[in-house]
Amino acid sequence: MVQSKQLLNFSTLKHYFLEKNDNEFSILSDSIIANCIRLEQTHSNNVVIANKNIKYYKSTDGIVINFESYISIRTADCLPIFLYDSKKNVLAGIHAGWKGLYRNIIGNTVKVMRNLGCNALDIRSAIGPHIRSCCYKITDEFLELFRNYNNENIHLIKKNGTNKFFDLEKLASFQMTELGVLKKNIDIIPYCTSCDSRFCSYRKNGANCGRMLNIAGIV
Repeated sequence: MVQSKQLLNFSTLKHYFLEKNDNEFSILSDSIIANCIRLEQTHSNNVVIANKNIKYYKSTDGIVINFESYISIRTADCLPIFLYDSKKNVLAGIHAGWKGLYRNIIGNTVKVMRNLGCNALDIRSAIGPHIRSCCYKITDEFLELFRNYNNENIHLIKKNGTNKFFDLEKLASFQMTELGVLKKNIDIIPYCTSCDSRFCSYRKNGANCGRMLNIAGIV
């Protein structure tokens, strides 16, 4: 299990980025597992405000809660992102691959948080284990999609010979800071799911690689 120092500062918040061999039933209580709100993640930009009586949302990749409950994000290379405003006690969870980032899933999530009274300056964020720029090889066609983000200030592209690699975490961080989240309030957990055998990697091992459970909750 991996945790963010940024989010550990709050007594009203619990979070867990589980590794592939972690037994969720030994780490998490039965009540957390039973009552966790889950998403049908489809690489969309759809964000919902959770309802206490609904435990599963179809075609959704972002969720915001303002009551005591847990939310879960499953990943195997994509970015699991948690956003928390302790002043308003509002928590968000995001499943963000390149499609979600391209479709502005982070912006949509922060917009929902603002609608609940949050100020971006008060938001703390943690990006869990994901595929990093050391391993995320891209094509020229892919690069063209992100040409508006390809500038020397955020260094989204790394080159190794003729190969190009993309930095998803820097794009996510850039999008958050553009929305007003302070850079110092963004915690990036520096583990690559492709490099590190503790984690599941779709790119490295294919569709049957399994999925990691990332959970956060207001308590």
